[in-house]
Amino acid sequence: MMVSVVIPCYGQARFLAGCIASVQAQTYPHWEAIIVNDGSPDDTKSVAEGLAAQDSRVRYIELPHSGQPSARNTGLRAARGRWIQFLDADDLLEPMKFELQVTRLSTCRQLAFCYCDYWRGEAANPHVRVPGAHPSLEFKLARPVLDMALRWEWDFSIPIHAPLFDRAFFHDLGIHFDETLPNNEDWDVWMQMLRHSPQILYEPAELAIYRQSPASVSRNRDLMWRGFSAAIRKQRMIWADDPEVVKSLELTQRLVDYHYYRTWRSRLRRRLDRSGAYRRNCPWPIQKFFLRLTDRPALPPTC
Repeated sequence: MMVSVVIPCYGQARFLAGCIASVQAQTYPHWEAIIVNDGSPDDTKSVAEGLAAQDSRVRYIELPHSGQPSARNTGLRAARGRWIQFLDADDLLEPMKFELQVTRLSTCRQLAFCYCDYWRGEAANPHVRVPGAHPSLEFKLARPVLDMALRWEWDFSIPIHAPLFDRAFFHDLGIHFDETLPNNEDWDVWMQMLRHSPQILYEPAELAIYRQSPASVSRNRDLMWRGFSAAIRKQRMIWADDPEVVKSLELTQRLVDYHYYRTWRSRLRRRLDRSGAYRRNCPWPIQKFFLRLTDRPALPPTC
């Protein structure tokens, strides 16, 4: 059974050969790689065409620039494999990824995905680990959708290249990346998937490498707030018949507002944290009061 690897590329031609090499190094031989050039201004076209000419398993598609969600959707429409692997052009896979995950998924008789652990690498050399732990990958709550609705970004995250997905999610159920969202379209896809109660399989090996890039859309706080808020509004409508999920999403919106400085509490907290004079001169009981007053909304104890 073949794995289809969907690789959107915009301005990342310098990473593309290494990305494809990590796919070619897979111990599981049945795969195709679909490079989708999202109107990239660099030499993505020549690099990708060269890679495709050298390996018939590598395919190349070219689009006008329309964003990563559109590029991923284009790759999905072209995919012929039983399993779907998303892989950004600057990230890498370890050689055993497909073999271990396909083995797990092949024993499953229902709609499923299998995800693995990962590690973060330096921008210049992703094989050099960035110090520090990454957010939890463990589903902890009674329903997986509650983990996704409530814990995402705060203490729970699964990179998009960590899972291997059943193609039925996309080709039979019509799940796709929302091209109207400026970001957080991957979270939106997770929420769409979990509505179908799939079986969730976990492979604990570190099989995906995430390149820690210094230039990221996540640094644009206003854009991130708008994207996440739009995705939450959409999911609140989709899950309107499920009060538990809706309540979780409402709390997440409050957390998002706080995190991206859309509330007076978080703006005051940031100002106080940055004030050396306040920390030096204000009595500790008063500082303690303001810490409580400006703290972020609390997650439920089960989180």
